[in-house]
Amino acid sequence: MGYCYTKGGGLVCDSCDSDANVKKRHCPHTVDGLPYCPAPALCNACWEKYGKNKIHAGCKEPAAARQQEMDDERAAIDGGALIVTTAWGDWDSCVPSGFVGVLFRGKGIDAFRLIRKTDYDPGRKKYLSDYPDARIWEAPHPACFVA
Repeated sequence: MGYCYTKGGGLVCDSCDSDANVKKRHCPHTVDGLPYCPAPALCNACWEKYGKNKIHAGCKEPAAARQQEMDDERAAIDGGALIVTTAWGDWDSCVPSGFVGVLFRGKGIDAFRLIRKTDYDPGRKKYLSDYPDARIWEAPHPACFVA
């Protein structure tokens, strides 16, 4: 989300384009101490019109769910789990055709694995234990990867 500014550097309201008394209205719901959603820039009139409770009303439950997910990931890593951090497709010369090269990380541990493209699903499978058929991928040389 970007903000609009006047030539003088003042914020412009996201709702009415006013540049008087415009402030970023930060989300009161947080995940790891950071606001859950981007802060809209609203003037005082629009803030009164829409209100804090309306603008961020839908943030409470998803923020709590995301915080729980983050807490669960930290607990899993503390328990020894390795989580997907980076992946390379077979477009990279170091990754065999039909595979995804994946770097899993845990507490002080890096594990490189090859996973079949058809099995790789970081949205639902985020831990090394989710990929029982993963092949060991000898730690490739960093220069091998295309930026």
